[in-house]
Amino acid sequence: MPLEPFDDTEYDCRLPDEWIEYGFDEEENFNPIPGKGLYWENNECGVWRDVLIHSYDAEREVYTGVWDGSTEYVELTRINLLFNAEDPRIFAQRVAQAH
Repeated sequence: MPLEPFDDTEYDCRLPDEWIEYGFDEEENFNPIPGKGLYWENNECGVWRDVLIHSYDAEREVYTGVWDGSTEYVELTRINLLFNAEDPRIFAQRVAQAH
């Protein structure tokens, strides 16, 4: 069963738009937002991989970007995305609560 219906957004320290704004520097240049995303391998085993987030699709509630070191496009729901700029202990609590 997917975790998304059980995700508690109260754990978020930023709204989705604020995460994307976090990627802009003082001169309004955008730098992808680094994080770790849950990557599902062929054997259906999930591993955390470095990811660079470029945007957020509010209609579908997914962050989009590429796996770091590649050009492979990825879409991640928030429960499957840990931004480097957030506290991993709080993120772990979020995932545990969803389980």
